[in-house]
Amino acid sequence: MEQELQHLSTIDELTGADNRRHVLAEFEPHLANYIRYGSAFSLISMDIDHFKAVNDSYGHLVGDDVLKRFSEIVSERIRRTDIFARTGGEEFLILMPHTTRQFQMLIFWQRDLEKRWRPSGSKLPITNISRLLSAPEL
Repeated sequence: MEQELQHLSTIDELTGADNRRHVLAEFEPHLANYIRYGSAFSLISMDIDHFKAVNDSYGHLVGDDVLKRFSEIVSERIRRTDIFARTGGEEFLILMPHTTRQFQMLIFWQRDLEKRWRPSGSKLPITNISRLLSAPEL
């Protein structure tokens, strides 16, 4: 029971992605390992373009569907060792352990995360805007 509660405290209820608290807790040891041993890791910061317009035009239920679908798309395309978290309204972060910037970009672009898509009933194309960071650039 306690282990289940601990797991639930690390998950974003709406999207099923990890939450901000969990990714930040996971970030600290990776940063410490980088400082001490030079262990590579990368971060991808993402947000959904036009999200406010979707919420304003189609309502929060459609907005929630956009967040859920976006989370599914990203979760299907990252490695099992990566940590994908919702850190704010339409803001997300991927922590990629043991990656260099070149490897991170290869994974990211090969998995086609920048593809445009439309939520059901929406005329607005949804894209995400991403920022890529790797140790030692942090």
